[in-house]
Amino acid sequence: MIRTALFDLDGTLFNRAATVQALIEEQYDIFAADLTHIPSAAYIARVISLDAHGHGDKSALYRQIATELGLSTTLAQSLLEHFWTRYVAHGRLFPEVPDTLDALRSRGVQLGIITNGATTIQASVVRMLDLERFLNVILISEREQIRKPAPELFRRALAATGAQAAESCYIGDHPVIDVAGAAAAGLVAIWRRNSVWGSPTVPHLAINSLADILPHLDRLRPPAASHVEPLVKPMRKS
Repeated sequence: MIRTALFDLDGTLFNRAATVQALIEEQYDIFAADLTHIPSAAYIARVISLDAHGHGDKSALYRQIATELGLSTTLAQSLLEHFWTRYVAHGRLFPEVPDTLDALRSRGVQLGIITNGATTIQASVVRMLDLERFLNVILISEREQIRKPAPELFRRALAATGAQAAESCYIGDHPVIDVAGAAAAGLVAIWRRNSVWGSPTVPHLAINSLADILPHLDRLRPPAASHVEPLVKPMRKS
């Protein structure tokens, strides 16, 4: 029986890809007078590519954009400031998240987030998305001075909830940072399938949507015999 469910934030609860897409579309519109020499689709695609799904340094990103597009350093700084000023405001959850978290809490499951990133940004995203009301623990790498996939970060979350690793699961989208890290700490490691990072190589369970875990809480165990035990089949591409 799962007594504690822990989650990654970006790409698992927080639909970061949709957030950044909306943000950069707005950015192009706001700075259109300075960007007329490049089509909006090309600008948006290039910024998103350099963002590297949140793993790209934003200062370096806009310096690179300025170099490629012949923009001034002043404009590059303005674009960077716009990104961080508007990032949280554009934030959105995956649609199934509130109902799934509510259902887990109603079953007495403790909930938490373990996320890499800057404390100010990640804490602001959690507040804006109204996630705090569901959570028993929030660990942010900058505040903890340790980053996933270090098993110690997962163990800190277990200590905060008083749970054992074998009765806890961790759901994340990254095959190494999330899945391998959780598995190394002894938790039931669950991969939220995506086409960005590739599949995990450690034993794990796999879901398409957060809601997929609800019918299976009583049988979730760390998979031992195989590298992957799908809780649900992969979604077919249309």
